[in-house]
Amino acid sequence: MNNLDLNNLPDDLQATLSKKETGGERRIRLGKDLAVFSFALIVLLAAFIWSGWIMVEPSASADDKHTAQTILIALVSGLLGYLVKK
Repeated sequence: MNNLDLNNLPDDLQATLSKKETGGERRIRLGKDLAVFSFALIVLLAAFIWSGWIMVEPSASADDKHTAQTILIALVSGLLGYLVKK
């Protein structure tokens, strides 16, 4: 069996030490992640609904429709980019 001396690592290796996450820290991290995800989802859904409504509203101005179209394109592009991971 080979032994690895952490004081003399080969040039092509890197060692990292990290503290193990406790149960309390995990709950806090997951709660924060859930809160951020929920907020982002609500904002994106509101932007999508508003933009869709403006696009079908006959009395909306051309500038409002252009803004709504730009927002819809950005939302769809972001979703597609997320789905293909690029």
